[in-house]
Amino acid sequence: MRERQLAQTEDVINDDVDPCLRPCASPQDSFPYPASPEIVTHMRHLMLHGPPLELRPPMPPGLCQCGCQYRYVVANEACDVYCTEPHLGCKLRLSRLQCALNNPACTIVYDGTEDGLFHFSDHSCMALRILYSYADQYAQDGKPVSSFVRDRKCDYERYVPPGYSSNGGITFASPTLFRQVYYAWASRLDLCYLFKCPMCGDNPEVLIGDATSESIQGKYYSGVPITEVPEDPVTAPRAHMRTDRCLLKSAASRKKLAAFAGTIVGSTTSCITDTDSAEWTGLLEDAEPVHMAALLTDINEHACKLVVHQQRHLSVMLKSMASDSPVLSYLPHAAAQLILSGMPSITTFAPDLLALLKFKAPHFLDFCTALDTMQGFDTLGLALQHDYGAFASSIATISIRCGQGGPVIPPEFDMESRPSSTSNACLESGVCVGVAKVRARPAYAFERKNCHNDDPTACRHSFVSGSHGSRRTGGIFCWYCRHEICYGYYIMPNAEGRNEAFSFLYKYFAVAPKVVVYDFSCALQDYCLNRQPDHFRNTLFLVDKFHWFGHTACSRTYNLTQYPAYAGLNSQIAEQFNSALARIKCSVSQMTQRTFMFSVRFFLQMQNEKKLARLKQFSQHSDSLLLSDVM
Repeated sequence: MRERQLAQTEDVINDDVDPCLRPCASPQDSFPYPASPEIVTHMRHLMLHGPPLELRPPMPPGLCQCGCQYRYVVANEACDVYCTEPHLGCKLRLSRLQCALNNPACTIVYDGTEDGLFHFSDHSCMALRILYSYADQYAQDGKPVSSFVRDRKCDYERYVPPGYSSNGGITFASPTLFRQVYYAWASRLDLCYLFKCPMCGDNPEVLIGDATSESIQGKYYSGVPITEVPEDPVTAPRAHMRTDRCLLKSAASRKKLAAFAGTIVGSTTSCITDTDSAEWTGLLEDAEPVHMAALLTDINEHACKLVVHQQRHLSVMLKSMASDSPVLSYLPHAAAQLILSGMPSITTFAPDLLALLKFKAPHFLDFCTALDTMQGFDTLGLALQHDYGAFASSIATISIRCGQGGPVIPPEFDMESRPSSTSNACLESGVCVGVAKVRARPAYAFERKNCHNDDPTACRHSFVSGSHGSRRTGGIFCWYCRHEICYGYYIMPNAEGRNEAFSFLYKYFAVAPKVVVYDFSCALQDYCLNRQPDHFRNTLFLVDKFHWFGHTACSRTYNLTQYPAYAGLNSQIAEQFNSALARIKCSVSQMTQRTFMFSVRFFLQMQNEKKLARLKQFSQHSDSLLLSDVM
């Protein structure tokens, strides 16, 4: 029974739609709907007299294309009509126009839009006001069909007078019928599913992503994963290993450096009094390949002269260097180029370097400032130039190496004729994105064949098990720009992994975003640098404040709250949208893929419309303030 109902619902969501049955919705006014004076008057009169009313299309002038006269033919003597005013329904005669030769091409069916009705079939018509009302409630709080139908039936029971059914009245539609009528009507709405911010365009500088738990049963999933590679893919080798991107290659060396960094804050004398110990000697030997021994020696002896917050700056950066995070995470590629090109006169590039570090590497800027103070310099970079030039060159070289390699695949802007969100093709693929795909995802020689991703902790199952053991998809992944506009979403057939995020960022954007905010950005950066380091070398990967507390062993350079330049960024937009999507979780959990994608796309489009309306209102308010200042 359940499969048959779902199949019936699927039939009404299609691309082949009669153009005459396309009611329009304005982007400004969510759901305008026409009134129906004739039907309202009839419904009120029906309560007392019950006169018959025939629903039929208007007679066109002239002859049909066959050269025959049109004539009215009764389609149904008792078509169920569900109305709102005064909360009643009735059975009316439904007719259509046919020519004398009964040519199907000449048949004109009743439209119903001018009467405020949606003609679903020869057996059912429903008031547009009811459908728009449910669409509003669904967009606001994700109200399920069953709950809406129950409320309508209560209204019918409250307002129907005794003996109304004997005069041709009917009760409200069943949940199954209403669901079919609603999806048939919603598929005919002229909504522009753009899923793109008008200010950010095709290449947003900031993207915020997160996965949510809205899922469907695995047996209903028939889409194309966003991680799919073409049949004849480009096979690329790994550019460099993870240890090649770290400052210290040995795990033991990093452990020693982390222990030393923990002794700096609050020290009033030398951090390590016993400089002849094997631990200290071993640390200096491990740091010698990157010319870090002199730096550590001076910090051990002179860090006690600094105030506590400067000691903390040294400690934070040394702990970052002691992690297995890539050097690129705390020294950006562009800053490394300035350091190398400015040697041995780094002060020449101090203004450019200062501006760059303020935005992309505040931790490294504080580290350099603390070193200058410790060595008695009052100009940014003099300590790196005079005392630690070899170390600066070494760390800058590693940072540049992190962003080199990977196959060069130029974007193909004609790969897709239009974004998948603007057509119903996304209902079949399970991927709805507001920008067109510009390149395919390559295959990499080091990736295991037919594996979800190469993360050692990734799930190996085809689908995620539900609470009752039923196999379900892994949820959906959504992406948003800095203006809180959703750029797209896609079904994850498996558990969430870095592969989905990488594939989206690489396939749909010709230029990598400058900032990516994601709750696993630490792992995502390594995943991207393993495959396309040249493409992502200028991208700053950050973790939002909400998820940062779980990253106890990660470098603090991934913490978004440590970047003053992005203090105004709403990094919680993904969580806020997830909270909104939770309203429809119960409604969509048992849908097939096509209906699921349609419902989620409709819901997110309504959320985007609200955000765009607020942006427009804010822009107009700002313009008016500027104009008043000028005058």
